Amino acid sequence: MKKKSPSVEVYGCSLLAFGAHPDDIDLSVGGTLCKTARSGRRTVAVELTGGESGTRGTAVKRLAESKKAAKILGLAERENLGFPDAALEVTIEARRAAAAAIRRHRPEIVLAPYVQDLHPDHAAAGRIVRAAFFDARLAKLGIEGDPWFARLLLFYPCRQYFEPTVVVDVTREYAMKKRAFSAHRSQMGGRGKKNFRPPGVTDPFVMIEARDRHNGSLVGVEYGEGLISPTPLPLSSLSLLCGDPQSL
Repeated sequence: MKKKSPSVEVYGCSLLAFGAHPDDIDLSVGGTLCKTARSGRRTVAVELTGGESGTRGTAVKRLAESKKAAKILGLAERENLGFPDAALEVTIEARRAAAAAIRRHRPEIVLAPYVQDLHPDHAAAGRIVRAAFFDARLAKLGIEGDPWFARLLLFYPCRQYFEPTVVVDVTREYAMKKRAFSAHRSQMGGRGKKNFRPPGVTDPFVMIEARDRHNGSLVGVEYGEGLISPTPLPLSSLSLLCGDPQSL
């Protein structure tokens, strides 16, 4: 008899990352997701909008690009909640949808855009997930699925730099992060009336790589992705600070 694969309901996933748009997660924490997936832990990405209001690309094209990037990073699953791009707001509907996603995927750790980001959609996504992180625990809200207590909520910066409280070494995964970002070809246009970029910058990954090099330098590695914890991080053992393979 063929042995069945472990179900999500039994094992859950180690990491669930939320993003506002189809490329946000890959640009900001693609290396962290790749690292987690490579460790054998289930890793999932959920976008709140299809990015249909962006200057470049269409919702259909961007969805196809995000699926390609998911394969490169080794994600177990990627889904889109279908809220309107450039109009994302912290509503009960959005909170409940994000909480239902947390219940579906049952993560240990949840990642979301930092709530103080300059981009309105990024900031709104962070606030939605911050509320959903707690909504997912409550049994009487009428949310689909059983209540789920995720262990940690961490934020990642998108458009602007914030001093991280956690830096994940993604040096070994960085080539895969570059490949995943390159899958979002519609977002890599050069300068022009329809594809304006600041003078001298034709590839947005130039700025991303500079930030990741800086974050890496903070902890003595080549590349790092910075995360921000809204609360003190709990440690059950100091071995977690000494390269414990079970740590993120």
